[in-house]
Amino acid sequence: RGDVYLTENWLNIVTAAWDYERAEGWVKAYSNEGKGNWLRRATSGNADALNDYKLSGVRWREMLHLGEGGEITTGMDYDLMEGTSISVQPGAAPQRKFGPEKFRLVSAYAGWNQIWKSGEIEVIPSLGSRYYDHEIFGHATSTQAGLVVRRGSSQWHVSAGRAVKFPGLDVAAFSVVAIPALGQSWRSLGPETLDQYELGWKGEFDRDTTIELTLFRNEGKDRYVFVPPPPPPFQFLNIETFRTQGAELMMTTRPSDGLTLFGGVSLLETTPDDLPYSPKWSVVGGATWQLSSRLTLNVDGSYSSSQYAGSQARANGAPNTERVGAHALVNARLAYGLTDRTGRDRGEGFVAGENLLDRDYRYRPGYPMTGIGGTIGLRWKL
Repeated sequence: RGDVYLTENWLNIVTAAWDYERAEGWVKAYSNEGKGNWLRRATSGNADALNDYKLSGVRWREMLHLGEGGEITTGMDYDLMEGTSISVQPGAAPQRKFGPEKFRLVSAYAGWNQIWKSGEIEVIPSLGSRYYDHEIFGHATSTQAGLVVRRGSSQWHVSAGRAVKFPGLDVAAFSVVAIPALGQSWRSLGPETLDQYELGWKGEFDRDTTIELTLFRNEGKDRYVFVPPPPPPFQFLNIETFRTQGAELMMTTRPSDGLTLFGGVSLLETTPDDLPYSPKWSVVGGATWQLSSRLTLNVDGSYSSSQYAGSQARANGAPNTERVGAHALVNARLAYGLTDRTGRDRGEGFVAGENLLDRDYRYRPGYPMTGIGGTIGLRWKL
């Protein structure tokens, strides 16, 4: 707890955008750079870590309106990652320095969606693909497809897609300042992939009642980890897999003109069972009550079952040992609308309370969240 982590960050973005009858788009140039210095020698006896980083690039997107419900989206991204890391060892041990190192990633993408209507039936198909070219970790392609069908008060949707994640500068830096025995094995890594599948239904009924049911499954593979001997050598490999699957049910209803209620429940199953931030059960609910023409009360609550916390270690087969308990939270907000002499809306005054049950909870062991708290505020429109 005596360690100090000093950070500094600068983000600069320049954007040019255009909008025509049949086309619209933008191009952005950005630079995100800073420092992160972890000072530990004086408190825990570990090495200080002095880090500099910069992420910069150009991103372009164009949307073409085809008419009669059709649209094409295309674009290209150029991203440059660079950084250095210096490990200052305790005592007389020599420093370890990584970098400066640079990674370049270029990707191009295109997508299409179309709306077709026939009577009370509406069909919306969509397709998309993105191609990646990484100067170190090779090539990859991600694709996705979806279909939405509406008929009357019911809607069905199905989708499938692949997400791609390339290793960052961390694998190269870790091989120099943390475990030099890893050598240049990080250069043989490839991207991680996640295949995502979703099936859902939505129904609309009287009293503005909406019910939504969604089933989902995510399958990850080629997660990169470092593998110690035996057998040698000590190396990075793309070998781990994981899976999450579950269901989510949501409902919103308006039993009277001044009252709206919502609620939902989700069930999640993971493999392995110690994936972080994956509670088996989650429940949410709340209400918006228009007490008068000016007075509005919002109340919401949530419950999450116990779950593992912290990041999943990059060591092969390492168990996740951090766990936090189940907790329930209740919040509320009361607002009074403000108007001028002509009756025009000018803002609101409000009082809000968080964690009204004063629960002792945390999202990571050793870092308790705040107890009951409140806010009083005024929002005024000029």
